Amino acid sequence: MARSSARSFSGVLRRCIPYSLHTDYSVSVLSPLEMVEVAVTRTLFTDPEAVLAKAERASIDMALRAVTSVPAYQLLSEDEIGSLEVGKLADFVVLAEDPRTVSADQISEIDILETWMDGQRTH
Repeated sequence: MARSSARSFSGVLRRCIPYSLHTDYSVSVLSPLEMVEVAVTRTLFTDPEAVLAKAERASIDMALRAVTSVPAYQLLSEDEIGSLEVGKLADFVVLAEDPRTVSADQISEIDILETWMDGQRTH
């Protein structure tokens, strides 16, 4: 498979294949907001002027689902996690800004104000 095909967000969506954004932590950074920013902008942190396959940029909504509900589905855990619904674990973060309204190249800079796990504030 060609490198551009391996990272084709919108192409995968057009084929109705659910995809998630993930990392090989500890080799790469564990930051969901950075992953969302890269999916939306298709830029490299090492070279912000470079854009990889511009036509394959994900929408912000696609990218947010790729770090929330889609991974839950892939883990066969969508009945417990992945979205905020009655009966599911209340695991979520409170962000300082809405990632859907900030500039795409600033998504990774959004501060995390609170972290909640199983309905309890942990940070």
